[in-house]
Amino acid sequence: MLYTLSRNVYGASRDLYALSKMVNTFQNIAYAILTMVCAILNIVYAILKMVYELVNHFQKLVNLLQNGVNFSLKPVSYFRSSENLSRSSVKHCRNSRNHYRSFVSFSRNGVDHIRRAFLRH
Repeated sequence: MLYTLSRNVYGASRDLYALSKMVNTFQNIAYAILTMVCAILNIVYAILKMVYELVNHFQKLVNLLQNGVNFSLKPVSYFRSSENLSRSSVKHCRNSRNHYRSFVSFSRNGVDHIRRAFLRH
């Protein structure tokens, strides 16, 4: 009788061990799936952040082109003349380290060329 009882306890303990291994396997699978989902979400977040930064830079460039530069054919030197740039834009470009700086140069035929140098934030 004691032998039968010990065999039943031993069988039950083996069943519990197999069950725990199975649960552990399911936990590992669930953890791996959650890790993959988090990695995919991080990739999506990085892509959306990059798109946001590009749109933000493009918007700043459009604002600078609309508000800050007067497209005249008169030759001007970089920032010494306020005829081609408004005062606020000149002050903004001189004082800002994190935004666009505008460099105006002219080709041989006298056509205005606006070059933008993007500074990192």
